[in-house]
Amino acid sequence: MTLLDLNENQPHVNTISAPVGGFGNHIRWLLLLDKKFKLSPLEAIVWNQAAFDDIKGPDWPAFSNYKSMPEWVKQECIELGIFVNVPESIDDKINFILDNVYNNSRSWHNWLITEWAYREYLDQIIPFTHNSLANDKCLRVTIDPLLAYKCYVKFNTNLNNTTKENFIDLIKHGNAAGDGFKYCIDATCLFSEILDKTFYSNICQIFNIDDNYKYACKIHKQWYNLHLKSEKEIVSDLTKLYC
Repeated sequence: MTLLDLNENQPHVNTISAPVGGFGNHIRWLLLLDKKFKLSPLEAIVWNQAAFDDIKGPDWPAFSNYKSMPEWVKQECIELGIFVNVPESIDDKINFILDNVYNNSRSWHNWLITEWAYREYLDQIIPFTHNSLANDKCLRVTIDPLLAYKCYVKFNTNLNNTTKENFIDLIKHGNAAGDGFKYCIDATCLFSEILDKTFYSNICQIFNIDDNYKYACKIHKQWYNLHLKSEKEIVSDLTKLYC
């Protein structure tokens, strides 16, 4: 499948549609490094409610009203490490992602839990779905079915209640359906320590964002290494458990 050329008169996409195991979440994190995307929705999950409840004063608003917290409350929480300033510069975003998303504690048993912690809020910025949305505002991602299986099975061994064969067939059918999308890109090349320059340039063009390749490479390398780390750890953990 080839990426269609864009011109200034064509609408740029704002949604990602990728198969399960198709690296859609990772593509979104790479895109979010751009200055046009504000991560303010992440305020909702960088608060520590338990610590907040321990120190809150009688005149403080409820934790659920974090968006309307007075500045003096926010400042006190920041000083105590209960509230984290939302990252907006590219350096702050990289630090946030490496510290909170792609940190070294991430492994096969908590990969999806970590991703889902942010997914609802990130959908407010760049919507992501596993469903096919054949419209001009959606980027359809395809991937080699066997690679998707290899990368996903360590995170979800029951493959969302389907068999290996059905899982692979679903991705094959999804790839074939990608021919009907105006914007379609194959993500197979992403499973490499070095971020593919052509792939990255293409998604920048599609989403009309700046080329932040050298920064995106830092995030990508950590993501890839965490995949390898997860592979080793699941083999080690299950071997100890059952052998």
